[in-house]
Amino acid sequence: MGGPRTVRALAALESETLRAQPEGRVRGFRVEPGEEQVIRLAAYEFVIRVHTERVDGEASGHGLLLQVDTHTFIAAGHNFTVDPSPRDGRPVALLRAEELVVQDGRLSPQRRLNGDETFAGTRIRIAETPAPMHGFMLTTGTQSGIVRFSVYSRETAPVAHAGDALVTAQNDR
Repeated sequence: MGGPRTVRALAALESETLRAQPEGRVRGFRVEPGEEQVIRLAAYEFVIRVHTERVDGEASGHGLLLQVDTHTFIAAGHNFTVDPSPRDGRPVALLRAEELVVQDGRLSPQRRLNGDETFAGTRIRIAETPAPMHGFMLTTGTQSGIVRFSVYSRETAPVAHAGDALVTAQNDR
């Protein structure tokens, strides 16, 4: 169930978790296969599911989601995915995601996750093992079990275009 890696990750987040708890900026969870949990933090909702590409037989996922600031969050734990979704109907995507590692009891960035590893900016995956994306491309595992990510919303509005075709204009916020 995650073992020493998960314990190290959660221990490194202890002081931030204790500060966030009374302000309602942290949520813990445990999910089983076939179920999902919706966590609401700030202006966002996050759908948590078990990572299903496991080869070691472990079925459940567990961890925490911590709000760092208005648009930045940390996911830590074992064997789950996080999908951001809008609370107000606007499209939501990942702006940036980086794997963090514990060094001398503190969190430090290890590497930035690319589009393949965030499912084109739509999902954070906390799992040690690589997993196929789109059925053939492998994504790497997140060895540390900790990912800091920023989310953004875009408004989309139809705009009239020559010939009565609709074009979608996107105004990034």
